[in-house]
Amino acid sequence: MLLKIGICDDEPEYTTILADYLKTYDIDSEKDYSFQIDKFTSAKELLSAYTKPETYHILFLDVEMPEITGIELAKKIRMLGDKNVRIVFVSHYPEYMQDSFDVQAFYYLSKPLNYNDFCIIIKKLIKSIEDSVIHKIIIPTNTHQKIIVNTDDIIYIEAIKTEKNALHFILKNDDVYCNGTINEWENKLGKTHFLTPYRGTLVNLNHIHIVEKTSLIMTNGDTLPLSRHYQKQVRSFFAKKTLNIFN
Repeated sequence: MLLKIGICDDEPEYTTILADYLKTYDIDSEKDYSFQIDKFTSAKELLSAYTKPETYHILFLDVEMPEITGIELAKKIRMLGDKNVRIVFVSHYPEYMQDSFDVQAFYYLSKPLNYNDFCIIIKKLIKSIEDSVIHKIIIPTNTHQKIIVNTDDIIYIEAIKTEKNALHFILKNDDVYCNGTINEWENKLGKTHFLTPYRGTLVNLNHIHIVEKTSLIMTNGDTLPLSRHYQKQVRSFFAKKTLNIFN
């Protein structure tokens, strides 16, 4: 598997360090993949290379770049329609960590860089990509079509109250309708990354953007109710996800 990785930093020594880390990890690892590495010294350079969504699997973005910051660059990439690229912010300043939530960053890597920390992060990133390739399901729509969907693309599923055994799948880039029940799909998808925060709704925990007292704000901006019964479980998962970004 070829993983395409972009590194963008206005300090060339850091693009070199990260590229060297990737090459070393590639040599040391026994996994069946390789890296294609592109280096950029400005956000404009990277944007000019971004000809279509999913140009890269992983992006390492410096936060403090002139003209266009790494946070602004990540927002532009998301606006291009790329919801799947794994973004890692690189910075001297931990106060930028909170901003990384707005663009669904995967991790935050602190400068000065450390190879051991890098290895932990790249291992998690590769596993995330491998899992997203493997975990596909078939949704039989109510128009008699069969659509293959990556489970990572499911934001949430809701029961249609006005119809019996009818479901609405809210995906990253589409909406799909099919017959079935929330319980059936909860069993199909498993309870590791999906749960029912409220009757008639099944959410992908990876797509929770903000946890409020009685509601969830999803990565697409939708607000869903959160029952008291599931508050502890959701908050625990969200805390672990936050630690992954901060460490």
